[in-house]
Amino acid sequence: MCVPFDPTCHFASPRGPPSTTPSPAHPQRNLCGQRRQPQAARIAASQRPRRPSRPVRAPSRPPMARSAQLSTLVFFTGYLSHKFAVFNRLADFAVFVWRTGVLVRFLQASALLTALLLVIALPVARIALAELRRTERDGVRRGVSARDQLRRRGSF
Repeated sequence: MCVPFDPTCHFASPRGPPSTTPSPAHPQRNLCGQRRQPQAARIAASQRPRRPSRPVRAPSRPPMARSAQLSTLVFFTGYLSHKFAVFNRLADFAVFVWRTGVLVRFLQASALLTALLLVIALPVARIALAELRRTERDGVRRGVSARDQLRRRGSF
């Protein structure tokens, strides 16, 4: 191979480093006149990518025992029948609710509770918020002072 600053090599020539392409006169030699190495020999053995000799497979497991297969089958069928029973119960419940008018009563009760919330809870929340803003001083929220409490009770 060519080594830098070797007088026999053309690294020092103004043409630059020699080409590794074969010379036209000698196809087995490079332009420096040295023998070309095959590509496989140029790559170090540690740098060569290793390919497995046979395909990599997951470790094989022994087949499932017959009793385990039967247990799995029984579990799966029980699970499906349970889901089927739950779905049937929900369907029966929906029919019952529709026939007896429970759905209408439920919607009426929901509307009544919503109205009570709007009539009672929201005004109470607004009163509490107004009281909180009234006790604010200098943008800092503080509790009601003792003087204000005594003044409210009329004992100050």
